[in-house]
Amino acid sequence: MKIVINVCYGGFDLSKEAKLKLFELGCPHTRAETPDVFFGQDRDEKERESYLRMFRTPVLEDRRLVVDNHRGDYKARTCETLIRVVEEMGEKASGRFGEIKVIEIPDDVDYEITEYDGWEKVEEKHRSWG
Repeated sequence: MKIVINVCYGGFDLSKEAKLKLFELGCPHTRAETPDVFFGQDRDEKERESYLRMFRTPVLEDRRLVVDNHRGDYKARTCETLIRVVEEMGEKASGRFGEIKVIEIPDDVDYEITEYDGWEKVEEKHRSWG
């Protein structure tokens, strides 16, 4: 089984080009929203532009934003479209804060993604008590 993770400090961050490619390919984990929906009605244009520069959120020609859910949804990290885009784009799939990589684990492993300061790894699930 292939899984996409971030292998550096900073966090899972796809490039603008990778997010647009996922959207163009119809990835079920991306969508387009108007800035008012995404940022809320109380944000002004300056705040929106600052956010776009910081997080490199791609903007479509009609000013809709591409929203990517792979960062927070670990189950989406096995998305075939995401894997394809990362494998095809290589280093160019990584955004400013991440180093995105496809790893492979045995299909029968019950796994979880853990992270420390954004650096992720895949571990086999086990039982533990506090």
